[in-house]
Amino acid sequence: MFQSAIHSLNSALGRYPWVAELAGILPLSALIDFIEIPPKLHVLELAGSVPLWSWAITPSGSRLLLAKPDKAGDKTVQQDCCMDLFGNALALEALDGRYGERYFASSPETLRLILEGSKVVHIKNDHMNMTNEKFTRRVQNVEIIHVTRRDSKAASGAPPEAPLEAPSEAPSKAPLLGWLRGFINPLHNASPLYQATSTGGWILWLGTLIVSGFFKFWICFAFVLLLPVTGTVVSLLFGTQPRKLLVEERSDFVRLLVVAEHMNTATWRVVFGESSIVNSLINRPLEPTGPQPSSSWTAVCRQLLRLCILGQWGLALGGAATKRWDA
Repeated sequence: MFQSAIHSLNSALGRYPWVAELAGILPLSALIDFIEIPPKLHVLELAGSVPLWSWAITPSGSRLLLAKPDKAGDKTVQQDCCMDLFGNALALEALDGRYGERYFASSPETLRLILEGSKVVHIKNDHMNMTNEKFTRRVQNVEIIHVTRRDSKAASGAPPEAPLEAPSEAPSKAPLLGWLRGFINPLHNASPLYQATSTGGWILWLGTLIVSGFFKFWICFAFVLLLPVTGTVVSLLFGTQPRKLLVEERSDFVRLLVVAEHMNTATWRVVFGESSIVNSLINRPLEPTGPQPSSSWTAVCRQLLRLCILGQWGLALGGAATKRWDA
C-alpha cells in the first residue's frame, strides 16, 4: 500500500512540473524570509522557554546566535535580552515624575510584550474640545498603566520566593541540574495558551516525522528530527531560567514615570505603582537567574550549534536541489 502511494507521489512530480519547481524554491525562501529569530531569542532569554520544535535557523539568525558574547576576563558580561539592547528595537524615553530625570528605558521591548498581553479598558474623551469640529486639535492618546504585585505572598508583605539555584556543595553538577530543572519547570508555570501551542506543535512535529518516515522522505525526516536537537542546544547555550527584577524587596513608596517613544509623540504611557517594581522594570536591567555556564561549556555548545545550523542548511539545500516531496 505504501509503495503504491510513494509511486503515485513521485509520478505526480513528472505530471506537474510546476510542483517540482515549487519544491526547489520553498526551502530556501522559508529559511531566508519567513522565520524571525530575534523575537524568539528575546522570549527565550526573558522567560527561559521556547518550544524546541520551532528552532529552524536562518542565516541572519545564525549570526545572532553565534555572535561572541562580551567578556571581562573569564566571565561573560551580563547583557539585556536580545530586543532590549539599544538599537535592536524602538527605544522608549522615560520621564521620572519625582526627580525630573530623562533617560531611556532599560527594557523597552519587554515592556511592550507585557502590555500586549494585558487587558485594556478604553476610556473615551467626550469633552467639547474633542467633538467640536470648529477646533483645530491634535489628539493625544494616554495609556495609564498601574503596576502591582501578582504574587499574593508579596502583596501580604511576605518576602518573595528565591529563584531556583543549584547547591553550592556540588559545583561540577550544578549547571547540569540547573539545565534539567529549566526544561521541566516552564511547563508547570506556563500559561494554558503556551501549553496548548507547545503540545499542538509537538503533535504536528511527530506526525510530520512519522509521515516522512513512512513515505521515505529521508531529507525531510532528518530535517524535522534536527529541529528539537537544535532547540536543545540553543536552550543550553542561552539558559532555561526566566529573568527576575533586580530589586524584589517590597517598597511602601509609589513611583510614576511617563514613557514615550519620543518627546513629540501623540501617544504617551503613564506607568505608576510600587517604586521598586517600576524602577526595576523601566530603569534597571532584568537579572538572569540560574547557573552561569563555564567558558568551556559555552564553547562546546557553540560548536554543537554551529554543526546543527550547517546540518539544517545542508538538508534545505538538498531538498531544494532534488526538487522532490522532501522540500
